[in-house]
Amino acid sequence: MAQSTPNDPNQQRKIKVKYEEYSARYANQTVLTGSADEVFLDFSSGPVPDANTGESLIPIHTRIAMSPAGARRLLAALQQTLKRIETTAAEANGVQRASLPPVKG
Repeated sequence: MAQSTPNDPNQQRKIKVKYEEYSARYANQTVLTGSADEVFLDFSSGPVPDANTGESLIPIHTRIAMSPAGARRLLAALQQTLKRIETTAAEANGVQRASLPPVKG
């Protein structure tokens, strides 16, 4: 039987989330851009009118840069979480909710 070493990828590790230095911001709008190497998620609370031009602007308050692999993991986690929320809400209301369309890629 092989022994586990500190760098063994099959060894399970305990991970704790640290919330000491964070702030929560509401984001109702997201602008997505990217390249072959990075995906950028720009978050905004929503459009606001520009006093000078009257045009609507989307002020970005947070930018997250991720690798494409990290973005795929985020997408999978979001889909899993939304499915769980929809299922729980449907069970509580006795109503079947429409699910999100499948992601093509």
